Amino acid sequence: MFILHYTQRLANVLLNKAMDLLDQEATEDEEMRTAYSVDVWTRPPSFEANKELIEQAARYRDILDRAMDSDRDIFQSWDEWSDKIAVMCWDEVSSDFF
Repeated sequence: MFILHYTQRLANVLLNKAMDLLDQEATEDEEMRTAYSVDVWTRPPSFEANKELIEQAARYRDILDRAMDSDRDIFQSWDEWSDKIAVMCWDEVSSDFF
């Protein structure tokens, strides 16, 4: 379970970092756009250029959230049923030892 939790956390940290970089780039783009005229700074605004990346990040965030919810449900079910499963498997396991 530790590895799963670590992986989930790492995925969220990486996605957050990517979004922070896009935000930083947008801020710098706005600063340059303000500092220079539109004739000099002709590239599209950052929010337009990065639209697909931001949408993709939102999809990834949704996937990560749903995966974490699903993992939590599975672990809760396992916690609820693991003792019962162990009892049902006991005869099979114990016969291997005798």
